[in-house]
Amino acid sequence: MPTVVLAETLIGDERDARVYQTLKKLQVVPLDETIARMAARLKRLTGMAGVAATIDAVVTATSAAAGGGVILTSDIEDIRTLADRVTAGIRVRPIGI
Repeated sequence: MPTVVLAETLIGDERDARVYQTLKKLQVVPLDETIARMAARLKRLTGMAGVAATIDAVVTATSAAAGGGVILTSDIEDIRTLADRVTAGIRVRPIGI
């Protein structure tokens, strides 16, 4: 999970307890230049723009850099659009929020 998702998900108080429990099971990956450049390329290829598209592109680029995997998201269409642009084996699964 990219670090940017923490900023998007956490509230900053005791309500974050469930998130911290989940984080124990995940690898948190810092946003580096390679992933940021890949995310920018994905946005350009898909014509997406804005903050939400940037976070989705970073999530997708992080998964691609790790060699693929499953992305759990409530924004399934945008993530699928981005994931279709990479060759890594990324699977997209919906979650409710």
